[in-house]
Amino acid sequence: MTRRRFLILAVIIGIIHVGLVLFFGMKKEGFHEDEYYSYWSVSVPAEEMRPVNFSWNSGYGLQSRFLIKGDHRFDYKMVIQNQAQDVHPPLYYMALHTVMSLFPNSFYKWFGIMPNLLFSLVSYGCIVALFYFMSEGIFQAREAGALLAGVVYAVAPTTISAVMLTRMYAMSSMWSAVYALIFVLLMKNRQMPRLRFGLLLGAGALTCYCSFLTHYFSLLIPFFLTAAYCVYTVFCRTGIVRMVLWGGACTAAVGLGVLSYPASLQHIFGGYRGQGALQGLLGGALAERLSIFNGYMQSWIFSGTLYPCLIVFGVLFAVLLVLLIRRNGWKNVHNFVCRMAAVLFALSMSYVALCGTSLVVGSASCRYFYPVVSLAFPFMAYTIWGGCVVLCSGKNRLQVLCEKRPAAVWWVRTVCVAVAALIPAVFGYWKENVLFLYEEDAEKVAFSQEYSQYPMIMVYGSGDPYRSWYVDNQLWPFEQVFYLLYDQREALDDERLREAEKIVVYMDAPEEMLEPLIDNNPNLSTYTLVRHDKFYYVYLLE
Repeated sequence: MTRRRFLILAVIIGIIHVGLVLFFGMKKEGFHEDEYYSYWSVSVPAEEMRPVNFSWNSGYGLQSRFLIKGDHRFDYKMVIQNQAQDVHPPLYYMALHTVMSLFPNSFYKWFGIMPNLLFSLVSYGCIVALFYFMSEGIFQAREAGALLAGVVYAVAPTTISAVMLTRMYAMSSMWSAVYALIFVLLMKNRQMPRLRFGLLLGAGALTCYCSFLTHYFSLLIPFFLTAAYCVYTVFCRTGIVRMVLWGGACTAAVGLGVLSYPASLQHIFGGYRGQGALQGLLGGALAERLSIFNGYMQSWIFSGTLYPCLIVFGVLFAVLLVLLIRRNGWKNVHNFVCRMAAVLFALSMSYVALCGTSLVVGSASCRYFYPVVSLAFPFMAYTIWGGCVVLCSGKNRLQVLCEKRPAAVWWVRTVCVAVAALIPAVFGYWKENVLFLYEEDAEKVAFSQEYSQYPMIMVYGSGDPYRSWYVDNQLWPFEQVFYLLYDQREALDDERLREAEKIVVYMDAPEEMLEPLIDNNPNLSTYTLVRHDKFYYVYLLE
């Protein structure tokens, strides 16, 4: 394949990825509760998000908490302070704040999707380059393997899900892909000229710095890849000085991240997420957590194909390495074998670490694994391709068949490899495993719009007031929204509520709480349960 054709096909795959993102972006109707947090934490100071008891608000007034106004445009200090009060580093939120500052007094779901798409395209480019250089000097048709890896990443439902979620995971995946590419370039020739090594060293350290300031978990893959590089260097007994420089530079980059963002130490060692992560990893329940997250991987990431995919991958990975070593000798392929083994080691260990530290929250837990999966799927596809290549080469009966009908065999092999590599994606779309779309919210918002002229009551608890904005997009259409604490029912004796022709109530409380509203209002006689959502029962009083 010529370089020109390779680049054209790579661009076409990238366009397909953009098309998929736009298609599913149009279908996205609602938001995960953490997405609301992303938007408000880059828009207003933290104290403005707390609901005020006994207060009336307009829907637009509630939505304005997610709008960047003139006095907060490009207010990065506010963003950093908001994140310091929570448990996350600020880099992703600073990027989101920049985008939203360009369009003040506006709110669109595309504010989160478009930056994530940009990060995803960078990830895609790095993955194609990663596997293009991975097979240099090993396979003649290395472009095909690189493109196959790119296709698998570009169309994977997990990739689209990461873009749909307005959180730091698409950016974390990008840094993981960037560092993996840097690692492969480093391992290709550890005796490279000093200038090139210096450039890679700077790029690797910068990537570690940015990873740390994006999400603490996104350092896992760089950490394990660096560990593999150090172990390989020690066994080879060459390049020790460069190994020390590399490890020292990456460590210094993380240290600089701590100095840049001192709140990180509290987050990691003192915050509720830091303590919970350490407890999950070291508390003795790792095996149980592995079982739980394997179930999530089976259901939501691999769409029921986890174990067949692992079997096929394991067999072809062994075939690839064994046949390459047998036919070419260890000396000629040991660098390639070690690169492959290092990437597999980093992905496996990162997965185990994430199982020990991630929150167990159902399908939403998948987001923690997106940086690993974004590399794992292409790695598995590339292995399947490489295994088929070596099986069809060398002196064997299969090779004889290939020589008799080369064109036909090439097409059959290509189709088989593509199908095997894309099976999880096909099943994923069939089972509608693109997450974080919340298409059902369209009907909920339509209900709010239908009754927008009537008062709406949001009953919330003092222990978890933040849940009152988990359904904010359903509150925005209402002209009048009344906030009320569970244990402050006397506030129901409000003039507007006594005169309303109809009332909509969001609450998770006994139904008898609705009776005073009906008793105090001559226009009301009954109530109907409209639906039961995750956090709230929705009632219509009429």
